Amino acid sequence: MVRRVRQFFEEIKKILGDSCEGTILSSTVELTAWACGVTPDTVTRVGVRPDFVYELLPRAKKKIPNARRDERDVVKRHGEKWGAVIRDFIENRLPQDHMTTLTLHSTLRRFFSDFTMSTTTLKYLLHGLGVKFVKNHGKQRMVFEG
Repeated sequence: MVRRVRQFFEEIKKILGDSCEGTILSSTVELTAWACGVTPDTVTRVGVRPDFVYELLPRAKKKIPNARRDERDVVKRHGEKWGAVIRDFIENRLPQDHMTTLTLHSTLRRFFSDFTMSTTTLKYLLHGLGVKFVKNHGKQRMVFEG
């Protein structure tokens, strides 16, 4: 705690520069001691490290990627509305050869003005619906699993 308070006052002193000379802000050790209710010797003994402020601050935990969970969430959110439409487009309306997610996405955007799904979300939805990408003689196709 004392280190953080001292680091705070050090930053203020850096920002103010020469304008704090001759004021209480020029002595960060005394200011920290008064703010924390300890002696200046304690502040000096505890010391300060420039990287300390960044060490102990609580950080948000990074989200661990989980494709299966994301697929389930996307299918719950969009499967009812778009599942049958996407199946119809893949099986009947679009050319079977050289079918990619980007082609399907741009076609759905062209046909439906309310289709606002991103390509990543569409990929999760396709995998969640059971679409597999198969290459046959160098041509990519989308196929629904049995």
